[in-house]
Amino acid sequence: MQKYIVADGIIMEFHGVVPWNLPIKAYGRDWVVVEALGMDDALEQAKRFDTDQHPAQEIFAAAIRGMDEEEALKWVGWEKDSIIGYAEAAKILGWDKRRIGTYMQRGSFPEPIIRLASGPIWTRKQIEDYRDSRK
Repeated sequence: MQKYIVADGIIMEFHGVVPWNLPIKAYGRDWVVVEALGMDDALEQAKRFDTDQHPAQEIFAAAIRGMDEEEALKWVGWEKDSIIGYAEAAKILGWDKRRIGTYMQRGSFPEPIIRLASGPIWTRKQIEDYRDSRK
């Protein structure tokens, strides 16, 4: 058995790291991780998520709830401090937090990997790459 990520009909082997462009909140809706005998089997299992018939849905939800922050970050392939919010992004860029909001409204700032009630979240690499591209 092999683990696969299935996202929008695209199937790839899963080696413990979730690509940054697959938001956790979309798990089970836009993408899933399944254990399957091959790519065809992975696609069939992923289709079961669409009809709420896959047993892994509840297992995944329970696992995420049972993890502390470091465990959850490690599970998706990130390290502590590799995801950041407004304050950290502003510090990296040497900007005021309000300037980030202005650039976001203009559509000239990296798209966050997720938007929480507390604000947008980016990877540190996204912001560092953005900073470096402006030099």
